[in-house]
Amino acid sequence: GMKDANLVAYTHLIPAGTTTLKMRLAPSLDLLDRMVFDNFRYRGIKGAIGDGKMQKILRVNVPSFDQVIFAGRSVQPFANQTVDHYSDFCAACYISFLASVLTKIANDFRMMFAFGQARHTQKDIGSTAIAGKAPNPWRYERVAGMAENLYDLPSRVTRIAADCFLERTLNNQSSLNYMFKEAFLLLADMFMDLEEAVKLTEVSNQTRECKKPKYHTEEAMLKLILKGVPRETAHSIINKRYAKNQKET
Repeated sequence: GMKDANLVAYTHLIPAGTTTLKMRLAPSLDLLDRMVFDNFRYRGIKGAIGDGKMQKILRVNVPSFDQVIFAGRSVQPFANQTVDHYSDFCAACYISFLASVLTKIANDFRMMFAFGQARHTQKDIGSTAIAGKAPNPWRYERVAGMAENLYDLPSRVTRIAADCFLERTLNNQSSLNYMFKEAFLLLADMFMDLEEAVKLTEVSNQTRECKKPKYHTEEAMLKLILKGVPRETAHSIINKRYAKNQKET
């Protein structure tokens, strides 16, 4: 729902012509559209998902509902493994790659904030370390941070698959159940943070490179603190001074 805007384009982070917000995000959004996980296979003998309680919660034990949710699914044909390793690997790749696409979008917005192409539509927290810094894209930063816990998911799944001795052990089930639960929760948090961040972000038309004024606030901050001014109060004083200077420029 964000409005399109004309922007300075960057190649190797150097200004290189113009682009639009739509064109900048198009490759990432195209990946999201094409990421369909259709290799689902039921786990275990005759295909069991979790225990009876979990099946009841998910309503997958209701035949008519089950056919709608998992239409075209297949049942694992072998009873000598507790999971279908290929389905687990596909799910892990899906999660980690989806996390990387969300992070690419988040990082693009972080750079747009730095280049003055994006800003918050409402008053938000500024930097707690650098007085005078405009509200920062902390939600986008958090998305990128959470993804770090998901990138190695496929390699963990392959190591777990290799650790199943002979015909059947619980090495895989005990670790994968917890791992996938945490992974899906993280992915859900990333979606919520990114959605909230985009709602609070405004992109402005900018066809010329923005030369943002730089203010040396650390020394001024230190002087106030040495005079006995509490840090939070000093932070507020510097921010007001910064806002006034920014308006004048």
